[in-house]
Amino acid sequence: MENLKHFKLYKAGKKWCLMAITITAMTAGILTTANADTIDPNSTNATRSLVQTSTVENSTIKAVDSQNVNQNNSSNNVDSKTVETKLEDPTMQTKGPVSPLSTTSVPKAKIGWQKETQGWTFYDQNGKTTTGRVYSYLPTITANGTGAGNNWYLTDNGVVLSGVQKWADTYYDFDPNTYLRVDNNYVQSQWGDWYLFGNDGRIATQVQKWAGTYYYFDPTTYLRVDNDYRQSQWGNWYMFGGDGRIVSGFLNWYGSLYFFDPTTYLKLTNTYFNGNGYWNNWDTYWADNNGVVHGVRYFSQFTPVWAGWGCAGAALTMLLSIRNIWPGVGNVIAGIPQGGNGGQIGNQYNGAGFSRVIQPNALAAYGRRWYGAVTDSSGATINQIANSVLNGHPVLYYGYSPYDAGGVRNHCKIILGYNRNNGMFHVYDPCYGNGGWGANSEGHTAYDRGWNAWISWGQLANEYGGQAITIY
Repeated sequence: MENLKHFKLYKAGKKWCLMAITITAMTAGILTTANADTIDPNSTNATRSLVQTSTVENSTIKAVDSQNVNQNNSSNNVDSKTVETKLEDPTMQTKGPVSPLSTTSVPKAKIGWQKETQGWTFYDQNGKTTTGRVYSYLPTITANGTGAGNNWYLTDNGVVLSGVQKWADTYYDFDPNTYLRVDNNYVQSQWGDWYLFGNDGRIATQVQKWAGTYYYFDPTTYLRVDNDYRQSQWGNWYMFGGDGRIVSGFLNWYGSLYFFDPTTYLKLTNTYFNGNGYWNNWDTYWADNNGVVHGVRYFSQFTPVWAGWGCAGAALTMLLSIRNIWPGVGNVIAGIPQGGNGGQIGNQYNGAGFSRVIQPNALAAYGRRWYGAVTDSSGATINQIANSVLNGHPVLYYGYSPYDAGGVRNHCKIILGYNRNNGMFHVYDPCYGNGGWGANSEGHTAYDRGWNAWISWGQLANEYGGQAITIY
């Protein structure tokens, strides 16, 4: 048998009491009887007999003084050696140790610029990012995060963007270091192509001024256009060269020569002009309806036909060539008017009966068979001749041949250029190709200057006697 002692806590008046209950049980071992012992109020074993945490009336029962517990029940026998402090009443049982409050901190919300895998990302005061692409006025980004002041940034779901980006139906470029919009600059994109962005940051198209000149950017690809003739946004057409810059002056394009006004950049058409120093060229030209440029072409009186006294016919053929008129030098020489009314006296081929070359009025009239604006300009001063040439009109004048030393001026030449910087005149002389082409290759006189010569104002003044014709 085995005796088990349990204790019951109950309240008597204002005092808590402890009652011992002995239960006898049979065991396979030795039968033992135990009597309840009285709790000695003076015993040290009883001074702290109950140290439990109870849920009764939501109060904690602390160490109960055994003297108060058994004051009115001194007759109860409790074996202090076998006292079990475990309470049978489930409502009085200990719930176990109380866990301390958790020390794990709540993650702090992201605010402002944060350096993340995808790049700098902006979070608002609620720790949220914007959705989609937004151009916003945000705190300035620095290498360490947020700096002083604010700037405008393009973000995509909060991530700041750089490089060429589409926004508001066009394209902008954002600096890869500052992330700020790029204005007025020609920059290389992240895929390698170059684009121009204007003063409002938008990608530029068509004719745009940049770095002191003009360029054209294709409206579809936005790329710079090179070596092409394009219409501007205001309707005029312009030529852009191999480096993209707008062209001025001469340009060879698709086998033809063109000239673009250095002030307006427009292609010249239906007009005479002087090279005015472009390509170091001071010669006279005419641009036709399509803008194709024609200059004075040289013809000799000795080829393809030999006409020792046919200088007027060869010089007139040169004058007509500026208008892209080609009657054939042989035909013009053959048809030179003879006799009265200013015609030539003497055979143009062998010189038989020669006394004078065809006169300016008759030669101009002869030239009007092919072009109506060949005019007798006799009496013009050298200054007037210079101005005529600067305006693009070549002048045929009467002077001396390479075989002449003076006397009657019976030789026709062409002034096709004038350099305003040094006062030199460009002269074609048809009396070459017989014995040579260069200076001192024919008659070895002061006027044997070669087929293509630049002569001074003084040299022309010593030779020119006031007879000339001009083409308009």
